[in-house]
Amino acid sequence: MRTPLGKLRGSYAAITLDARPRRLPRTEAKKAKEKLRTEIAQAKARLEKLQAQHHALPRRVSVAEAQKGQAVVKRSTERKHLTNVVKNARLSDRE
Repeated sequence: MRTPLGKLRGSYAAITLDARPRRLPRTEAKKAKEKLRTEIAQAKARLEKLQAQHHALPRRVSVAEAQKGQAVVKRSTERKHLTNVVKNARLSDRE
């Protein structure tokens, strides 16, 4: 969500800079800037709403709580060992 907001701000700055040396007519620049202002305000409001939702979520959730009514499936030891070997190989490749 932050990326579109940054793009909108960049567009606003570009229009403002283009309007300075009279490359863009004033009325066109005003209309474009007003439209971008409303889009920026909407994007900010949406970002704040999403951040509030994010902060309302609990930091940690237990497995039992996340899978209410479902049986917890445990991996077999061989599969877990294979997964750990693959993870370690991937980590050693990065170094």
